[in-house]
Amino acid sequence: MSSSSSSRSSSASSSSIYHPNYDYDADDLLEANHLAAIAAVNEAVKLIVGDEATSSRQTRRTPKSRNRIVAHEKLVNDYFSDNPVYDDNNFERRFHMTRRLFLKIVEDLEREYEFFRWTHDARGVKGFSPLQKCTSAIRQLAYGTAADATDEYLQMSETTSRECFTNFCEGIIHLYMRRYLRKPTANDVQLLFALHEQQHGLPGMLGSIDCMHWDWKNCPVAWRGQYHRGDHQGPTTVLEAVASYDGWIWHAYYGTPGAVNDIVVVNQSPIFNDLFEGKAPDSSFSVNGRQYKHGYYLADGIYPKWTTFVKAYRYPTEPERIAFTERQESARKDIERAFAMLKSKWHIVKYPARAWTKKKLRYTMYTCIILHNMIREDEGFANYPFDESWVTTDDTEVDISEEERAQNVNEVEDEEYLYEDYSSYFNPSTISSPDQHHPQSPPNFTILTLLFKSLVTCTAAANNDQDATSSSSSSSISSSFDLDIGCPTDVHHLSHVTFDPFNGFLGLPLDLQPHLPPKPPSASIRVFGVSAESMQCSYDERGNSVPTILLMMQKRLYSEGGLQAEGIFRINAENSEEEDVRKQLNRGFVPHGIDVHCLAGLIKAWFRELPRGVLDCLRPEQVMHCNTEEECSRLVESLPQTEAALLDWAINLMADVVTYESLNKMNARNIAMVFAPNMTQMADPLTALIHAVQVMNFLKTLVMKTLDGRKDLDRYGDRCKLQHSRSLTLGTRVVGGDEKEDQFWRKSGSFNSNNESSSKEEEEESSRGGGLLERLSLSKGVIRKLCRFKKKTCSSNDGINVVVALDAKGCA
Repeated sequence: MSSSSSSRSSSASSSSIYHPNYDYDADDLLEANHLAAIAAVNEAVKLIVGDEATSSRQTRRTPKSRNRIVAHEKLVNDYFSDNPVYDDNNFERRFHMTRRLFLKIVEDLEREYEFFRWTHDARGVKGFSPLQKCTSAIRQLAYGTAADATDEYLQMSETTSRECFTNFCEGIIHLYMRRYLRKPTANDVQLLFALHEQQHGLPGMLGSIDCMHWDWKNCPVAWRGQYHRGDHQGPTTVLEAVASYDGWIWHAYYGTPGAVNDIVVVNQSPIFNDLFEGKAPDSSFSVNGRQYKHGYYLADGIYPKWTTFVKAYRYPTEPERIAFTERQESARKDIERAFAMLKSKWHIVKYPARAWTKKKLRYTMYTCIILHNMIREDEGFANYPFDESWVTTDDTEVDISEEERAQNVNEVEDEEYLYEDYSSYFNPSTISSPDQHHPQSPPNFTILTLLFKSLVTCTAAANNDQDATSSSSSSSISSSFDLDIGCPTDVHHLSHVTFDPFNGFLGLPLDLQPHLPPKPPSASIRVFGVSAESMQCSYDERGNSVPTILLMMQKRLYSEGGLQAEGIFRINAENSEEEDVRKQLNRGFVPHGIDVHCLAGLIKAWFRELPRGVLDCLRPEQVMHCNTEEECSRLVESLPQTEAALLDWAINLMADVVTYESLNKMNARNIAMVFAPNMTQMADPLTALIHAVQVMNFLKTLVMKTLDGRKDLDRYGDRCKLQHSRSLTLGTRVVGGDEKEDQFWRKSGSFNSNNESSSKEEEEESSRGGGLLERLSLSKGVIRKLCRFKKKTCSSNDGINVVVALDAKGCA
């Protein structure tokens, strides 16, 4: 539209000056062409200017009028003047550091970096002051707010705030990382040894090590798989850190993807690089006369078994091990407190990260750690002298051969525990010599060991001098726990002890029986993967012969509230915990304090690892054609005795779980679904899957039948109790089961049974009448016992006969 109009205007102007019908000379023609060219240029200029004005109105934002000088004066008046509006307490609460430390940081940044100096821009306008730039960066770190959160107060745009934050982090790392995130020097190592031995009683401790996850909100989609782990809501990055008692963080390795565990992180971490290269300072120490070459870090159970990591006992039983575990777990809270202080000071690492690159995330994390250490030193909680000559960096070259480096690696990653020495160190009654590096056993266990080896108990008689000698020797024995047996003078055979693989030691004196270990649950060295016939068995409440280890696990599961745990038998526990519990079960006892899901998983594993499945003796077509409860019951009756007892125990266990369906969210179908694959063993996966579905329906039917039977049993028990109470009423007295009424019935007469085949015990049991009925709980198998008596007649001295008739369905 504009181009056509311009062409028309230019042609009109030229026609008014030049026309071919008129006679013009050369000068006139030259002037006419010159004017036409000027007119065309003017029109083009107007069009260009008009287009630029239109585009600028569409794309450029309206500039905001910000008064930087006024904002600077207000900031100085509020916090940095001689009489500030806000005192020191308010300053520390909002800046998370003292005013003295903040001003020192501002001065150092202004001296070293051009960005933090107060300069003028190209227009001659004064820019932001160093106080404004540092305040903006500190507020973003301290509160985790957006970049434009301080726009109203500091009069700073979002872009400028981001630049201040980035330059601030780079400046802090460049200026202070060498001092406040250094590796421990030789002087620091000695100070750490003294600190931890004084606070925790742990000589040789350098600190506590652990990992922390930081959520990454803006993680790229292509990376989410390697940065996301199932126990976190979204992608995370991992920080590995070492902290001492005073909260100082000595080591920080950040940037590992969140999908890995602590073992992968420590293998990638450079924490032991100086030890491998031979550049680390001397950190040797001694415990109980034994010299150790390197200090150690306290770690949790997932870390590898290295000499540089000291972990707690998982299931301590001896007093010295219990004391050591309590001390280790208490001291290991140092790193947890350091992480909590880091997050409370700098909320930017508490909330999900909004940065888009890993570089910005690393700068942010290391800046927060350096500021954290600076604050600890400024507040007087940590005081470590610093000298530039003490610090060894990665650039420091050390002449070391490959053999020496391999030897250093083996020394660090050696699976040689310090536990035995430390457990002896924490036992005040143990006195260890420099030549003995392991704690001695208590006297009772030593005596038991000797007894088991000799199987003979000896007593020695001596004169008074010999008694004095023996008393002094016994005192030395009690102190050093060392037992020497001299030549016996008078030997008496007191008992003969034998060992049975199912019942343990037989014939052992009573005074030594409390010190015996628990009976072995199996004739073999393990309880998983062996047949039930070769295991020690006990009777459950229904009279089934079940392996004792199953009853022990069931009892512990019930006592720990496993039936109320949501997803019981469906949620899997950690593999490491299951392996440790398996070892304890093979020794014959169930440890305390374990996860109920671990117990439930081990119960399923016991059935799954049987040499032959419980239902393998049934053909698949038999299980498939069981559609009713009667058919399932008949099929169960065809099972062998061992398999029938195991199946009945498992069905009642599943019924107990379903009873708490409102809490554990496990109905009959769910519990049958998780147990079905463990009841059979098939080589073909497709056939096993199809058969598992049929077994699930079979188990579900049996569980529902058991639950219905329990309801009927409770209902029949209440009815029987009510009718018997009415039938035994003699006008003035109602049999209630107390002691006086029992005496009344014993005096007034006895029940005479018409059944001549009944035993004498049943007659004596029936002679107590109503008192017995009231004492029974009428639950589970009691109704069946009562229903064995068809008809009983009671005759009293007054000639009154009371007839009690019982049938299989109830009481009449």
